[in-house]
Amino acid sequence: MKKKILLSSVAVIALCLCLIAGSTYALFTERTEVNIAVTAGDLEVEAAIVEESMQLRSLEDDADTYPRAGTFSNGGTVTVTDGKMQISHMTPGDAIYFEVKVVNTGDVAVMYNVKAVSAGVEQNQTDLYNALTVTVLDQSGNAFEGVNKYQALGMPGAETTFVVIVEFENGKPEDDNKYQGAVANIQFIVETVQQNGVDANGNLITD
Repeated sequence: MKKKILLSSVAVIALCLCLIAGSTYALFTERTEVNIAVTAGDLEVEAAIVEESMQLRSLEDDADTYPRAGTFSNGGTVTVTDGKMQISHMTPGDAIYFEVKVVNTGDVAVMYNVKAVSAGVEQNQTDLYNALTVTVLDQSGNAFEGVNKYQALGMPGAETTFVVIVEFENGKPEDDNKYQGAVANIQFIVETVQQNGVDANGNLITD
C-alpha cells in the first residue's frame, strides 16, 4: 500500500516538472517581424510636336532644303491642333520636316525607339500612306530602323527630340493620279525599355 502511494507521488512530481519546464521554454520565446514594401518602377514617356520646328519644301525647291513656313507652293497647309498635325492638300514633290520632343515622365531611366505606321483610313478611301516616304531620325541623324534600335533617353525628367520627315515623292503621273483626294493617318509609336536592359555582352534584351 505504501509503494502505491510513493509511485503516485513520483508521477505527480514528474508531471509538475514537465509543466515547469514547458512554461520556462515559453517565457524565452521571442518573435520579431520586418515588413518590406516593394513598388515596381513605372516606364512612361510623353511626346509632343515642336510646332516652331516645322519647315516645308515643294517640288521647285532644292532637295534637302525646307525654305517654307506653313504653306506649300500649291496652297497646301500644315496646322497643329490638340497635339495632332493636319497636312492638307499635299501634292507630289511636297515634304515637311518637324521635330517631336520626348520627355521621360516615369520614374525609371529608359531607352526609347520610334516607328511610324499607318493608322488606316475610312472605308473606300485610298491610303495616301503608300505614296509617302516617312523617315524618323535621332538627334545624330541616325534612322530608327532594325530590331532593338533604341536610343538612350535617360533618367526621370530627361528629354530629347527626334526628327520626322514626310515626303510625297514625285512619281509618274499614272502612279500619282490615283492619290488625288486620298487620305493618310500616320501614327508615331514611341516604345521604351529600361535603360539597363542589356545582357552580359551589352546587347539590348527585349521581348
